Amino acid sequence: MKTILNHKYITTLALVVMPFLLMAQSKAKSNTYLDWAYDNIFLVLGVIVFIGVGFTLWNAMNGIVEHQKREFLREQGVEITPVKEVKKPSIFKELYDKAWSLVPIDREADIDLGHDYDGIRELDNRLPPWWVYTFYLTIFIGVGYLYVYHGSDIGLSQIEEYELAMEEGEAAKEAFAARQTNSIDEKNLVAITDAKGLEKAHGIYIANCAACHGAEGQGGVGPNMTDNYWVHGGSLSDVYQTIKNGVPEKGMIAWKAQMQPATILSLASYIKTLQGTNPPNQKAQEGELYEEVLTATTPE
Repeated sequence: MKTILNHKYITTLALVVMPFLLMAQSKAKSNTYLDWAYDNIFLVLGVIVFIGVGFTLWNAMNGIVEHQKREFLREQGVEITPVKEVKKPSIFKELYDKAWSLVPIDREADIDLGHDYDGIRELDNRLPPWWVYTFYLTIFIGVGYLYVYHGSDIGLSQIEEYELAMEEGEAAKEAFAARQTNSIDEKNLVAITDAKGLEKAHGIYIANCAACHGAEGQGGVGPNMTDNYWVHGGSLSDVYQTIKNGVPEKGMIAWKAQMQPATILSLASYIKTLQGTNPPNQKAQEGELYEEVLTATTPE
């Protein structure tokens, strides 16, 4: 009896070994199935190839057996009458034919719903396949979307994306502010007003200024920061300059050697917020009265 083992089947047998070699590429499992599949992409591909090769080998072995059977019967003088096989339509062809099994025109009266709009009648016929399958596809995608973005840790929900975007925005603002620390225009300062910036400035004040000016700005060795009297000027620019250059004759160091311009600005902004807080044990007034002048904006 003859056999048919040619290069195609030898190559197929060689491919069977591939999945076992690829399994050595496997890594530790990750938190999600998608991460695991990504980390073990070679293993996943190997399994797919292994399954495909298995089906190929199964068909090849059946072909070999049938071929050997026919050869054996032919050698024994048995006449083999080929049987014409009736090819069964594919499942896609059956679905297509079923979907397009529309009611013929001569039977439209059976599905007439009795609604007439300017001569246009409404029939209870089948919907076009492309519409039906698209509708089923949207349901499938919707279920997958709900699972990925609301039922698992694979994707981020809209709220999580918003919160992440806000965090990235804040980080970008802080990074931008850090790059601008040496480019502050002292002639046109803008006070820091956000709660987070003022809270940070409060910590800087407690660490560096409270020893002389009091924890609440009530004064001590240094002047009172909570009234409207200032020794070296009470505008934001004046306070900024005083912190930056110091008052050596009064024992106050110049902080420009230890603080960035942005830090000095935040500290000056915080000190300005102490005005009118009226803490206990205030030091007596020193310097000259300073009243903030608000610049009115004239509409065009």
